Amino acid sequence: MNLLPISSITSTTDKEHFFVTERHTEQNKKSQKSQKENFFRRGGKLTNGDGITYATFLEIYKLWLEYFNNIMGNGTFKADERLLKLDYHGCLLLVTHSKNKSHIGIHGFVVNESRQTFQLITKKDKLKIIPKQGTIFQFVVNKKIYVLFGNAMQQKSFARGKKPKMVGEIPFLICR
Repeated sequence: MNLLPISSITSTTDKEHFFVTERHTEQNKKSQKSQKENFFRRGGKLTNGDGITYATFLEIYKLWLEYFNNIMGNGTFKADERLLKLDYHGCLLLVTHSKNKSHIGIHGFVVNESRQTFQLITKKDKLKIIPKQGTIFQFVVNKKIYVLFGNAMQQKSFARGKKPKMVGEIPFLICR
């Protein structure tokens, strides 16, 4: 039973009004703040909308080649240790073997390296996330082909090649 007169009952579809209040304008500020936080929520991973292009990495690749030649020319460590400790940001990598068959043949510059993945940017300006687990990478410098096994590289570049520290000594024999 309706207590209102028929003239004051109107449907919401006939008269819809929108009012802009201060509360609505503050929501835009919150969305900008959440976009900044999303970079950290996504684990520092980059997206295609971050303005990264293949052309910008051509110059970074030239700098990386100089860095590589300086590191490999220094003969204080074995070549294997130097390759493990190397920073691969800017390197042009090719995926030769992978558990995921769709990753085979992908090549691009390393944009970001995490503990488990490489982020590559391809010629079509697409960011591809390639897991290191079960993947073999190759790169060519000075007419030499270098092969990287992803399983051996599942740490950050500064932690690779270090000997693990013994926390304490383990006694082999306890005599009383």
